[in-house]
Amino acid sequence: MMKARIELAKKYDADVMKKCVELYNIVFPPKYHMDFARFEEIAQKNPRLKSLCWLGDELAGYIHYYPLTTAAYDRFLASEELFDMTICAEDIMQYEKGHVHDMFIPSIVMNPIHQGKMLGLVLMRGLMLGLKDLQADGYKLGRLGATAYTDAGMHQLKTYMGLEFVRTISGQETFDGFAQTFQDVAVTGRCETAIRIIDEYMGFESVGI
Repeated sequence: MMKARIELAKKYDADVMKKCVELYNIVFPPKYHMDFARFEEIAQKNPRLKSLCWLGDELAGYIHYYPLTTAAYDRFLASEELFDMTICAEDIMQYEKGHVHDMFIPSIVMNPIHQGKMLGLVLMRGLMLGLKDLQADGYKLGRLGATAYTDAGMHQLKTYMGLEFVRTISGQETFDGFAQTFQDVAVTGRCETAIRIIDEYMGFESVGI
């Protein structure tokens, strides 16, 4: 398999955004499809919120890390619906020095044809690199929340992120019939540990980053 390459998105790119929307709509059922305008509005407000996984020129997957307003993050914790589908540009912050940013991680988006190739771990590493890059630029990160719809997603959040299970959102039509919500009180210090664990499991060279 071609080696994967992680790119930390820092500028708005309409062509990449279209590829993200197309991939999102391949992965998720029609009722959850997202239109380009919604993605575009969020990315134009703050383009520095995702890590991309490339196999050559193909976008194989990506993972978002949204800096939410305090009100939006609290709404995520209390939500009885799939929070991923309710996020809008008003919920997203631009990064500010001195502000402690609450981060929300929606589910990983990975092309189904690449399942079983361990690219999910590559993207988890991309997530950690993205958070570490923000910290290196002087941005403070506070609460970290995420949703997972599969056992694999739950395992990655627990094992590599160290997040604790909060609750199950019932009555939702997701891939396995439920959505899991995780929260951690702080992300500082998680990045280096998670990168080390993933590297030890996969081998740095096999990731190709």
